[in-house]
Amino acid sequence: MTRLDDLLGYDVPARRRTRSTANRLTRNAIGAALISVAVVYAVRLAGGDLPYLMVFVTTFSFVLLFEILRRLRPPELPHVLRNAPESRYIRPPIEYDGCYRAVRRWAARLEWTEDDVRRFATIVQPAMVDIADERLRLRHSIIRAKDPERARALCGPQLWQFLTVPVTRPLHPHEIATVVAQMEAL
Repeated sequence: MTRLDDLLGYDVPARRRTRSTANRLTRNAIGAALISVAVVYAVRLAGGDLPYLMVFVTTFSFVLLFEILRRLRPPELPHVLRNAPESRYIRPPIEYDGCYRAVRRWAARLEWTEDDVRRFATIVQPAMVDIADERLRLRHSIIRAKDPERARALCGPQLWQFLTVPVTRPLHPHEIATVVAQMEAL
């Protein structure tokens, strides 16, 4: 298993010094001169006329540009980062299914209502009440409005209070967890 330090920190290998700057400049100038001679000779064979100095300056400029870009090239990635298997990366699904969208919607709703009691009481609590009513109806054949005594006995005191009393203060995460656990137990 690769650690985060292995991925983020690595030693940059020292670049080899192949030739001195003067040697490289001389070699580039000779290469530009040879390329210029070939271009001017080809144009003259075709019946045209180009000034040699203009072709040489243009060619030498391109050679210098490539040399500058070669020197500015970033170092290669370390072997650990280059050959990482693709299974390590978590890719989001291309098409989100309904379950994924529902979970994201609930997560967003809970994030929006973290500090806003009014928003919690108008968005999250009614949705949770609907879920509890549906579980009572499907699993126990009880409609909370028609048979409140049986519903209260099945729900327990904390869940019943959450279902019937509007929220007036921010709920602690353990209180919400208790209510959700009691809803799941229905």
